[in-house]
Parts: sequence; C-alpha cells; structure tokens
Amino acid sequence: MLQLFELGKVPNVVKKMLQWHLGQLRDMARRIAEGRYLDFTVGGDGRYEFEATGGSQIRNLRVQEAEEYFAKFRSIAERNGVNADQVFEALGGIPTVPKISQAADAWLIQTDIRLTPQKHDE
Repeated sequence: MLQLFELGKVPNVVKKMLQWHLGQLRDMARRIAEGRYLDFTVGGDGRYEFEATGGSQIRNLRVQEAEEYFAKFRSIAERNGVNADQVFEALGGIPTVPKISQAADAWLIQTDIRLTPQKHDE
C-alpha cells in the first residue's frame, strides 16, 4: 500500500517513462529467454537468441539507457522526498536482463563475415 502512495507522488509523464524503460527491459529479457529456448529445441547455436535480440550491443544499449534514466529518477526522487525503491516496486520491480550468450555473439560475427562482400583476386 505504501508503494502506491509513493507512486502517487510521481508525475504521470515520469511514470510513463519509467514504465516504458521497465517494459523495454522486460521485453529484452523475454526475447533472450525465447531465443535461447529456440536455440535449445532446434539446435540454433545462438542464432535465434541473436535474431531475437540483435546481440550484445543492442542489449547493452537498452540496459544502459534504462539504468541512466533510473539513476536520474532516483536522484530527483530523493531530492523530492520520494522513495524510488517503492516506486519501482509499485511498477513491478526492475527486471534482471541476462547477458547475451557467447553463442549469440558468435552468431553475429559469423553473420557479419557471411554478409561482408569478399574480394576475389583476378
């Protein structure tokens, strides 16, 4: 109940941004899990995890953007007497996004090599 009280102190536009970033993290975690499941069931060797997420660079960018926004929110919330942890709890918590597997990142390298035009000696 206290979490909802704290959430009520947060302006709607800020709540929406928090929800958007939390949604991005939840979506990334879900896509990693789904890609890994497909790799496991059909022997994709990281292909499906890579295709579902775009690889480590995309994952890291999404996580970094969210963490930066959360840090900014925490700082402002503290100055305004809002308990940021309770706000996050009221919004379902901050999900943990697993790191991309080495197999998925290796797939990126293999794909890049396959898609890069090869020079042929004439």
